[in-house]
Amino acid sequence: MKNNLLIILFLFFGLFVKAQSPEIRLYDYNAVEISSIIEYWFWAAGVTVEGSGFEANSELELIITDPNDGKRYFTAITDENGNFNGWVNSKTNLSILGIHTISAIDAKANTADAEIEVIKDPAETLNVTISPAEITLSEFEQSGVDLTVTGLNPEALLKINIGYPSGKGKEVMPASDLYADVKGSFSLHIDPTTPIGASFATSGIPSIEGVWNISVFDYSEGEDSWGRCEFRMVRDIESIDSYCEVSLSGVALPITSVNFGQISTNTSSDDANAYIDNTSVITNVTIGESYTMRLSAVSYASYSANTLTAFIDWNHNGTLDDEGEVYSIGSVLGSTGIDDQYVIADITVPEIAVSGSTRMRILNAYSPSSTSMFWPTGACGEYGDGQIQDFTLNVSTSTGIGDVSKISFDVSPNPNNGNMIVETQTMGVIKIFDISGNALYSKDVNSGKTDINVFLKSGIYLLNFKSKTQSVTKRILIK
Repeated sequence: MKNNLLIILFLFFGLFVKAQSPEIRLYDYNAVEISSIIEYWFWAAGVTVEGSGFEANSELELIITDPNDGKRYFTAITDENGNFNGWVNSKTNLSILGIHTISAIDAKANTADAEIEVIKDPAETLNVTISPAEITLSEFEQSGVDLTVTGLNPEALLKINIGYPSGKGKEVMPASDLYADVKGSFSLHIDPTTPIGASFATSGIPSIEGVWNISVFDYSEGEDSWGRCEFRMVRDIESIDSYCEVSLSGVALPITSVNFGQISTNTSSDDANAYIDNTSVITNVTIGESYTMRLSAVSYASYSANTLTAFIDWNHNGTLDDEGEVYSIGSVLGSTGIDDQYVIADITVPEIAVSGSTRMRILNAYSPSSTSMFWPTGACGEYGDGQIQDFTLNVSTSTGIGDVSKISFDVSPNPNNGNMIVETQTMGVIKIFDISGNALYSKDVNSGKTDINVFLKSGIYLLNFKSKTQSVTKRILIK
């Protein structure tokens, strides 16, 4: 009887253990359990994920889902008791604010979730603005931009850092220290003559296309407040005849293989070129279709990581890094470029893509950290160690038509104030997108002339006409 009771208790306990629900807990770098984290530290230090109740001795997947439903994937291994200790982080130091869900899923689909709120740095209290927020290269050379800061301590000592489109940063180095006024305000005119660098070596600010970041720090005693803003330099005239220059300050780390559509190139792992013009290498792609990109590349060292990024000028405005044109393909760690490491990603040709020859740029860039990685967002300027290769995509519609002139589709006047006439020879749908690909307007039309009346702020937009067999996009300028 006693033995039977022991057996029953043993079976009950075993069933209890087996039925134990999976759970995960989140900790910061100080091993303190957390439910929120500052956006910078979510990238730089990440989050430790501890779990229990999972399949023993197996690999599981850790997934971060951000508020926009974007996902990042990691892995962890459970021990003989079904416990694990893993680590996750955000992709960049500017994480998406809000509630992120971290999920753990094992091979038997046992799942546990935990939420963490990504918050703005409480010290980021300065109001930093710049005018204009977008400026052509020649306008910057002639008139520059104006920086304004409020919320400083009265007569506070300031430090200002300027971040290039390529990600490198330099400090503003004036002849004398910078101070706020008695009201805690500060202003500075920034142009090509503004000295930046270090005390022993300064230079002016070069005119480089892309997004420039400015960070301002209050250096009052016991103070750590700061703020930031950005502005973009754009080319004077939109053109696909030429593209911005890109270079290296360090050593060449070759992109040893590029496979995308009909593109299949190989480069020696000891190639010494910073830039390779492969624009004569062409692949055909179709609007709405997806294609797999596979890349191999050399890392800086056996212990270091390099990231690979693709830039594609879908809207033919001569800029390679508009929103929706930058693709983080993946990273290689300690790769020789001829080993079995590669990165892979699918790229879908967007609906706003303009038909015809389209520039694609591939960048291999050294990342100082193999965990909190550097992911380029700018296609221009000077990078450290790596390599750049340019290619050509021939974009067409689903019918294979890549020549806009073959499609009867006209917009007049262009530029306009939002009132325009679109003329087509067939029925279809007209849509207007911003340059990031966000749909702003849609209208079904018959053949002939159609009046379009939209209220849009000044800028460049993309007007797409799509029939049953054709799709073509034209740029329009709203004044």
